[in-house]
Amino acid sequence: MMKLHSKPYRALHARIYLYGETDSSIGEKVGLSEQKMSARMKGKCPFDAREMLLIGRELNFSQDEYYKFFIEPLGSIKGVSQ
Repeated sequence: MMKLHSKPYRALHARIYLYGETDSSIGEKVGLSEQKMSARMKGKCPFDAREMLLIGRELNFSQDEYYKFFIEPLGSIKGVSQ
């Protein structure tokens, strides 16, 4: 049986889509390769503060949205406790 990938950053993905972008295009704008952006969106590697800041600027995040899009999803990632 095939194991489905966890997608902890669904809300971030939706916001990216609403801005007419793709995960890859946003990753490229902030200096992440397609592979690195994919790993982050799947929760395999964390976003660092610089990446969060740059993505937030691209997508016009308010201060509260940084928490919504980057911190709240951590609760659904195996091995990460809040």
